[in-house]
Amino acid sequence: MLLCAGLLQAGCRRAPDRETARAFAPESTIALSGYSWPIDTQEHLVQRLFDRGMAHAFGHEWIEAGRLLRKASRLDSTCGLCYWGQAYAARTAGPEGLASPDMQRLLAQAARHVTPANPRDQALIAAFSQDAPDSTALETTAAALRRARQQWPADPDLAVVYVESILASHGWKAWRTDGSPLPQTVEAIGLIESVLKHTPDHPGAQHLYLHMMAPHLPELALGVAERLAERPPAVPHLRHATATVYLRVGHYHDAARMLADVFETDGPARPACAYERGGTG
Repeated sequence: MLLCAGLLQAGCRRAPDRETARAFAPESTIALSGYSWPIDTQEHLVQRLFDRGMAHAFGHEWIEAGRLLRKASRLDSTCGLCYWGQAYAARTAGPEGLASPDMQRLLAQAARHVTPANPRDQALIAAFSQDAPDSTALETTAAALRRARQQWPADPDLAVVYVESILASHGWKAWRTDGSPLPQTVEAIGLIESVLKHTPDHPGAQHLYLHMMAPHLPELALGVAERLAERPPAVPHLRHATATVYLRVGHYHDAARMLADVFETDGPARPACAYERGGTG
């Protein structure tokens, strides 16, 4: 127990040549357990970089996410969602991230390159490009994503991005002090459970569910935790979130094992994810 507590603290695209592919390949050889977000690119390597970058972004490992997504953009400069992904990874838990010049520049590039035949991507980019005062930027983005989700209710990635937006707009607070869920939490849990039912290996849905349920209903997240524990740590922070659930249900040995994996993979200086900074109580 003491060990756990201590550790918890639209043009032609040229195929890349072999040297370029080696320079830009994702360093990790750990598979993403079948997760993929299909994008408009003809390059398999760009798709791999985007998938892995978004997996890290969903795991709130934003520095690694941005690095991988920048590589994807350099390999395919016409990939609109690759620019959007960088903006998504660069955002912070507060409204200042949405208003930063770098983020807006990336979103402008994304809008310029998104395929007109893909209205879902257009709506996703537009939602993060909302022109709103800092105090309402997060709420405005969440409202735009809500409308987009209503148009594409079966899209798992859009559902996860929307849930993150509503949680961020409420300071990542999910529960009242008496243990009852806040209104946005009820909606968020329902949506994430639906995503996990159809896409059980979605890293964003796994991450959010573990953190949302850990404070007061950890036993309901045990299935997700055990599914993650069976696989190599493609996104190391998910090991940390898994350990949180194990601690809450008294599986201290399993928690220590997960946290040892995090320490070995990530080192001792990993920044807290947005959910941890905002709190869950």
